[in-house]
Amino acid sequence: MHMSRSFSKFLNQNFKDRFFDAAEEFLNSRWRELDMYSSHVPEIKEVELTGVTIKCVYPATKSDMQIAFNVGLELEVEIRGDREDEEDQKYPWILVKCEGTLDDNFSSFEIFCTEPYNSADAKFKSDSLNEDLVPILTAEQLEQVANNILRLFYPEAFDGKLVEPTELAKRLKLPVISKNIKPNTQLLGEIFFAEADATLYDAFSTLPETVHVTPGTIVVDPYTSVNRGILAINTTIMHEIAHWMLHRWAFRFCECKSLRYCNTIADYPSKTELSEETIRTMERQANRLAPKLLMPKDVFKERATGLISLAEIVESKKEHRCQIMESVIDDLSEQFQASRQSVKFRLVELGFEEAQGVYIYSDNEKVRSHGWKRGFLQRNETFTISEEEALRLSVSSMDLRQTTSDGKYLFVEHHFVLNTPRYVQHNSEGRLELTEYALAHMDECCLVFTIESDQKNTNEDICIDFLLNRDDEEVSIRLSFNGKECASAKEEDDYFVRQMNETQEILSNIPRTRKNSLKYLIEYYKTTVTELAANIDRDRKSLERLLSGETKDPSRETIIKICLALHLPPVVSREFLSIMGISLNYAEDQSHFWIDYALNYKYAENHDVVFEFLRSKKVKI
Repeated sequence: MHMSRSFSKFLNQNFKDRFFDAAEEFLNSRWRELDMYSSHVPEIKEVELTGVTIKCVYPATKSDMQIAFNVGLELEVEIRGDREDEEDQKYPWILVKCEGTLDDNFSSFEIFCTEPYNSADAKFKSDSLNEDLVPILTAEQLEQVANNILRLFYPEAFDGKLVEPTELAKRLKLPVISKNIKPNTQLLGEIFFAEADATLYDAFSTLPETVHVTPGTIVVDPYTSVNRGILAINTTIMHEIAHWMLHRWAFRFCECKSLRYCNTIADYPSKTELSEETIRTMERQANRLAPKLLMPKDVFKERATGLISLAEIVESKKEHRCQIMESVIDDLSEQFQASRQSVKFRLVELGFEEAQGVYIYSDNEKVRSHGWKRGFLQRNETFTISEEEALRLSVSSMDLRQTTSDGKYLFVEHHFVLNTPRYVQHNSEGRLELTEYALAHMDECCLVFTIESDQKNTNEDICIDFLLNRDDEEVSIRLSFNGKECASAKEEDDYFVRQMNETQEILSNIPRTRKNSLKYLIEYYKTTVTELAANIDRDRKSLERLLSGETKDPSRETIIKICLALHLPPVVSREFLSIMGISLNYAEDQSHFWIDYALNYKYAENHDVVFEFLRSKKVKI
């Protein structure tokens, strides 16, 4: 999406005449400093300014509401020589350095320097803002912002004292009140940037009431602590503090444009001209600053390192660090009174890569902790994907299809994993799961996927969004298969060769008639008609009619269930379906994609589990 040009537009609409005057003054005395060479005018004798265009603006914070801003101004200049036909039009740039305050809507801003344009001088080295007056911050700069806030308002944090969000808000003179923000919503908190008579809701009666709020008032939904605990309240308050510290210039600018005025970030989409991209930037910044305030870098890193060292001694039998990281995260969460996801984000951000495979949620369930060789994954890569993403990629990615078409990989516990006993096993309930070895060595056995975004995020932004918001519909994230084969794919060649030989034996010997092909498979897999009928929930006699050739057109559901109950490898399933005259019609019935997916990636799973999975996807089975 195109970035908003708010500040340029504001200056152009309100102060173009002042910039014209500044440009004219510069041109009258210093035009020789500009490059206005023209073959039509060998020697310039006269210059005349006929127009100015604001091409770019680079703002930066000075103090409180004071803003410095450098304006790149394109001039429209007529130049003339000695003769009447010696004339031309040139478009040189100048840089106008200004300062103003949001308190008076920039009406008395000062121009203190005008010079030929140089891009190196135009941008500020620090404290820079975008054109919506939102800070432009790297991860390191955000860390410094957090340190500066704590040094000024909570210095004891650097001695290891717990940062209490309500106390920090008090020291910042930001009142915190407990009210429902809107009925029947998931909105946990918000901060008011201007004085207002706000409509809030009583927590018990859910009736609307008018509450007078002052600038900086933080509202926290009282049910947050009931439903999510005190840690969620801490994160919510710190998130709103982050908005105040980073975004009050943008909100004040919104008021001075206004034209269309808003009090809170929730008002932005409908009541201002700000782009969705800028709104997402503000949310990302608040999400990243809040944990830094709750968990100061040096103190947190020292505690984390100590807890990991202790856990390694106590749980020395663990094969990989990831297997102790859950308890480390739990301890840090308690010590810093921060949510587990915030602690996890802080650990990953500070280089504790092992935390990345812990406390992952996909398809609304927790994924077992897993680890890999340090440095194997890039920051925008993952082993874990949802069933929906797995299906999408199995259809759309030719590389993934080719890599997995021979049944070498299964989809187990949200991962595409090599189908060998070293990495996959049945648990006590008969369900497939990753082995403990696999969980500690994901780089050996699982396919890797690249995290992508439709938004203009950096890889780090995408990674953090993915870590913290994997199931959040507001976070627009997609994955792609990056084409890497597993490290152990070749090491396990002997196992897969045996499997391929068995598959080839079946394909070579299976009769090409319906009744005889089924009879062959029943005998090959050493089962009985009675047992198979029970497994697919069909009457024994109906299966016997199929074996005798009496049933001419078997149902698709029956044949699919036979494939899954016999755990046929994908290649064999495709051949058997062809012999039985069964095809999948994806155009007419999209549920057939799920059938194909199950035949390819869940064929080794307990058949009842697969049947239930397909029914959950609305597949008639």
